[in-house]
Amino acid sequence: MFKEQSKTWEFPNGAFLRMRSLERDAQADNFIGHQYTWIGWDELPTWATRTPYLKLLACLRSPAHVPVKRVRSTGNPGGVGHVWVKQRFVGLNNAFAWKPRWDREAELWRLFIPSKVQDNRIMLRNDPGYVARLRALAGVSQALVQAWLEGDWDVVAGAYFDCFGPHCILPAGDIRPESWWPFWMGGDWGFKHATALYWFTTDDRGRTIVTDELVTSGKSAEELAEMIAGQCQLISMEHGRTGTLQLGDFWFSPDAFAQKTDAETVGEQLGQALLPYGLLPPARGSNDVIGSAQLMYKLFKHKSGPPPPEGQPDTRLADPQLLVSSRCEELINILPAIVHDPDKQEKTLKMDGDDPYDGCKIGVYGRLGPRRKPLEDQLGAKVNSPDPTIRHIQALMAQRQLKGAGKLQGVPYNRRY
Repeated sequence: MFKEQSKTWEFPNGAFLRMRSLERDAQADNFIGHQYTWIGWDELPTWATRTPYLKLLACLRSPAHVPVKRVRSTGNPGGVGHVWVKQRFVGLNNAFAWKPRWDREAELWRLFIPSKVQDNRIMLRNDPGYVARLRALAGVSQALVQAWLEGDWDVVAGAYFDCFGPHCILPAGDIRPESWWPFWMGGDWGFKHATALYWFTTDDRGRTIVTDELVTSGKSAEELAEMIAGQCQLISMEHGRTGTLQLGDFWFSPDAFAQKTDAETVGEQLGQALLPYGLLPPARGSNDVIGSAQLMYKLFKHKSGPPPPEGQPDTRLADPQLLVSSRCEELINILPAIVHDPDKQEKTLKMDGDDPYDGCKIGVYGRLGPRRKPLEDQLGAKVNSPDPTIRHIQALMAQRQLKGAGKLQGVPYNRRY
């Protein structure tokens, strides 16, 4: 029997099923303190983050010693939560399908059961034209058709990097850097979220290759420095170089230079921790989210030869100028899932689990993007009055503005202005 007022189904044996809705992450707090032996989620990928899911996981309990407690979720590929759902349940190329996996933190089993439209036999029998209506979407989004018909979680509707594919991935064993190839790093900092670090090189053809990745979380600056130094040593040994790998640049996310612990920012602490290993400190990367995304898109989509005349088909072969090593699994997994921001198509939509993409784009844009003026030039451009007193005030104001924008790191006021 269904009780409308409480939105609850009651069964003859005394069991009940209570219906609830969540519209925002914060509403999950309303369930803290409740207890349920069965929790069901409909269309889980419509949640941008995993936070509500984990909060309600804490409500899966029973004082009556119910032996089996379950969480059941459904969902289609796509949506703002596509990435975290895929990482938690699906895996790359449906790697987790039909494979029970033990969650050590929650002490529960996970299982992903894939399905295709053909599996819904009752619906197809009662509505045989449904598949045809889905296929009619092909003119709008072939990816959406593939995702819904085949349950393909590796195809994302609205993908930003629709030009990224297997031709952009190099087997790790095929990457043999010459001694003169330059190396540099880029990374996105996080503590609760992941810190994603990437190593890059440029080959004889001018192509940028992402050779290695390091994705971790909850690490201090000293621990990160030790891991970076160890990875640099491994890369150097693998490619027959002596000593620690020498880096030309290390571009780090801007927020690492804005958040302070004690008297120094995270970026400054990491720089100090890297010095004993003979590695250069990180520099502040760009926060140009549109420019960096478009640069990566352009490099992935590059084709060989001059473009055809207007109106003629483009028959040129794909010749990506940005390649990713097969060992960069986190990056390969996330790139197809990055989608356009619906409010601004030039931007990528921020989503949970996109830290590897952020780390890569900071390294690519830092090295290959437009150059920025040196800090002293930025100060000098703002100090232009012939009056010494006004010039002195301009210098102080410029310094404060740059500090407020997070652009001035450790550059003291210089009286020559």
